[in-house]
Amino acid sequence: MIQITGRTQYQNFTEWQQHNSGGLPSEENLDFLVDYDIVDRRNNFASIHNWGIEVIRTAGIFMVAFLSLVKYDVASAQTQSSQEEQTLCNEDEEVYFSCPLENGKTVSVCAKNNTDPERGFVQYRYGSKNDAFIFPPENAPPAKTVKITDVSEGSIRGLHLKFLKEPYTYVVSSVSPGGLYVSKNGKVIFDKECQASRCKSFSNKIFDGVNEAPVTKVDMH
Repeated sequence: MIQITGRTQYQNFTEWQQHNSGGLPSEENLDFLVDYDIVDRRNNFASIHNWGIEVIRTAGIFMVAFLSLVKYDVASAQTQSSQEEQTLCNEDEEVYFSCPLENGKTVSVCAKNNTDPERGFVQYRYGSKNDAFIFPPENAPPAKTVKITDVSEGSIRGLHLKFLKEPYTYVVSSVSPGGLYVSKNGKVIFDKECQASRCKSFSNKIFDGVNEAPVTKVDMH
């Protein structure tokens, strides 16, 4: 197929056609061919333009997807790091409960070999990894010092784990959003909530290792 792209080339074409066919195309045909060439060029340009837009659009979609994956990986790494840092329990201990509090400290309930209230130990820990208050300080069975109470009522659902050290009671609560409060002689002297999105609530195993107790005045908080 011969491509005609202007009058000069058309004249050359007519000479060739005259030589081979003995006839000349009309002026009307000339205008048609030139107009056709202009339209054809415009169509080609439009096709290339549309193709370019589609390429840019596709590249943009892939870039957004790539950046989303990078952002997700970074967020996952940060979340995993935060979860590893939010407990005061050791690697060989079971985490019965743990959460970072709104004051920047962490409260954790850590246990080991606690198959029933007379076995193993359950400890309340508050502070930071390098500076934590621990009760009871020795690894003693929890039968006499730790009680668990179901304080669910109406739309409220949760448990209170109470560590008794007269005149104090340290209450670790799973009532949303979770938290810690300390009672002295029946009066609350400390009260902090968990950062709810990073709270590890009570393990089901706690019911095997800790004695249950009824609701008392200290639970009315």
